[in-house]
Amino acid sequence: DLQRLDRIRDERSGDALGWLSIGLGVAALLAPRAMCRATGMSERPLLLRSVGVRELASGVGLLTGERRSSWLWARVLGDAFDLALLSAAALRPNNPHRGRAIAALAVVGPIGVLDLAASMRHSKLASQAGKPRTGGHESFVEQAMIVDRPPGECYAFWRQLSNLPRFIPTLK
Repeated sequence: DLQRLDRIRDERSGDALGWLSIGLGVAALLAPRAMCRATGMSERPLLLRSVGVRELASGVGLLTGERRSSWLWARVLGDAFDLALLSAAALRPNNPHRGRAIAALAVVGPIGVLDLAASMRHSKLASQAGKPRTGGHESFVEQAMIVDRPPGECYAFWRQLSNLPRFIPTLK
């Protein structure tokens, strides 16, 4: 079944992105200065640690499977933030490590594209399956009917508590 294969591929890509986030998060938390040097950014360990926390949160969220669409989209937003940081480093004329920043952009850019593709694919699959995409707070209409009565009469019927079990079968 093609839809089942899509779901398996979607799950595997989400897991892979989750582990990538955890790896990046651990590196940014444990060695922020080394990460700054490797990416050509000026040393800002506190900034890199905050990036590490964001990556860890995204990774754990993706691996738990809860609200996966939200965590995938969080990665896309994080990629935009990372690309902005790296672009600033690459465009800074007095940066002696501009080449490293450009190389980091060349790595983060395609990862951002993968994150965006995974987010869009997951959101599409979730909507096709009729499952909520943002944490299960949506309501879906499964049936509809036409009531050939004036609105005032319908409202009066609705407000009469003794009528509720007639259209809410789980209510007694």
